[in-house]
Amino acid sequence: MAEMVGPRLYSCCNCRNHVALHDDVISKAFQGRNGRAFLFSHAMNVSMGPKEDRHLMTGLHTVADVFCSDCREVLGWKYERAYEESQKYKEGKFILEKSKIVKENWSNNRDVLSQTPRASASSSSGLTFELSFNFASKSFSGPNNPTSEAISTNNYKATDPNNVEDKRSYEGKKNEWKP
Repeated sequence: MAEMVGPRLYSCCNCRNHVALHDDVISKAFQGRNGRAFLFSHAMNVSMGPKEDRHLMTGLHTVADVFCSDCREVLGWKYERAYEESQKYKEGKFILEKSKIVKENWSNNRDVLSQTPRASASSSSGLTFELSFNFASKSFSGPNNPTSEAISTNNYKATDPNNVEDKRSYEGKKNEWKP
């Protein structure tokens, strides 16, 4: 039987709530309030604080603090607006501080996220697993993590976490995803 592998995740260091996917890392070369930080295209199971203007190392930005939706730990911030043209690529992206997140499902012999097999399309091994992501920019829902409150939603389902064709593909349009 083929070994099924779940997605590599980042979780809140305080409560282990899933907050980001490794596939959504844009850069690991950012600076947070407390040291190194990662830039993500999306975050999940988070809530936002009020928008405010901050003078950061790269200029003036409008940002909103990002909190874990379970324990309310401040994890980083979301770039809402960049005032300098060279920084516009950050708009809508998330900074999560390395000291505030931990890796999940990263070993070579990773455990499968416990998913219930469902009748639908099947993988080459004949097994069908269904993962459900509720992008907010996204919140993960499944048997180990009930759906949390989302800011805005776009749904995506992958039937086989090992099948590259089943993984989400980004069409270059903000928040437009397809299986």
